[in-house]
Amino acid sequence: MEGNNNGNENVGQGEIQEKAIALPIVRVGDVSNVLRIECVEKLELLNKPEERQRRIHEIPEVHAGPPMDATYESDEET
Repeated sequence: MEGNNNGNENVGQGEIQEKAIALPIVRVGDVSNVLRIECVEKLELLNKPEERQRRIHEIPEVHAGPPMDATYESDEET
């Protein structure tokens, strides 16, 4: 029974290649859409007066790495 693959159509190599090429485009589109939505949500949050005040009064957490330490010697110095 040629042409019958347990009820599934036979798919040619060209069709598979077309679908494989189309998949990354869908993924990139989905990712860019998600990023756009996240940016819009962030901008909406930043435009709220309460959030602006919170950020103005927030004390940022500072992480000091070894190069910021005055006693730190890099490989170039030794």
